[in-house]
Amino acid sequence: MTQDADGFMWFATSDGLNRFDGSTFKVFKTSAGKSNGLSSNFVQKIFSDRAGNVWVSSRDGLSKLDAKSRWFI
Repeated sequence: MTQDADGFMWFATSDGLNRFDGSTFKVFKTSAGKSNGLSSNFVQKIFSDRAGNVWVSSRDGLSKLDAKSRWFI
């Protein structure tokens, strides 16, 4: 788990990436055919950098959640 610059808590799970805002969870998962989604739902590690980006390591690669656009790259 990690905490980003906005105070959100992020949790790596075997069924997606979960963001907790203090009261509710939002789940991010792989979307077939979308280039701006997670590379895999089996998230192994997460890290938040100084710029506010959340880096997500999964079985199928590395994804970055851009802090400004909120899209995965």
